[in-house]
Amino acid sequence: MVSFYKTNIPINGIVLFIGFDVIIGNPPYIRWKNIEPELKAELANNALWNKYFNSLCDYLFIFILKSIEHLEDNGELIFICTEYWMNTTHSVTLRNYMCANGYFSEIYHFKETPLFEKVTASFIIFKFVKSKKKKENITLYRYKYNGLPDKVNLFNRSCFDIVIIPHFKENSKWILATKDVQIKLNKFEYSCTKTASDLFLEKDADTVVYAEFELIAITLTAATTAIIIKHISE
Repeated sequence: MVSFYKTNIPINGIVLFIGFDVIIGNPPYIRWKNIEPELKAELANNALWNKYFNSLCDYLFIFILKSIEHLEDNGELIFICTEYWMNTTHSVTLRNYMCANGYFSEIYHFKETPLFEKVTASFIIFKFVKSKKKKENITLYRYKYNGLPDKVNLFNRSCFDIVIIPHFKENSKWILATKDVQIKLNKFEYSCTKTASDLFLEKDADTVVYAEFELIAITLTAATTAIIIKHISE
């Protein structure tokens, strides 16, 4: 794992910062309330933490941001981590920073496959490229089985369904779904902001379908969103 401190190498009396072309890691994901006191004290004096984060944020966030800071231009950050930060309110500063400083080229989505013993979470592996360039799309590899993958299937990627999704944007939740599915989700979200009587006055057939959804779910959790995405994609 990359150190939190810059690598400074003196050359002929001049101290130079040496960046990285690739950083690969499995960073810790610890909520603030579970962080050890000495680490909280360190973060309280960390300029990047104070600029972008607060006590509602996860320890994971500083690892992602600081790693990007350490990358050379066109350097790659490859992390395996949970995915929840892609759509929570208190991680929006991290998402905005990533949008401003690069792009995702690939994401592998394992959903709740038990990749780690005694850990229940939805996992992703992402490749992020530090760059001023922007990309319109991301290649998403969706794991299509329930059990653990074997090395052969991982290597040849035969255990994934491959789709292209729109690249993420600032000040928005990042949804791992195709453009068509995202449009339908937006319609569903919009329908949830209207009253049931308003919905049933609509003539459009699609609206009536989403009105039925509205009667059973007004707010979405991450798990509910995943179920709806699956239903819409089928």
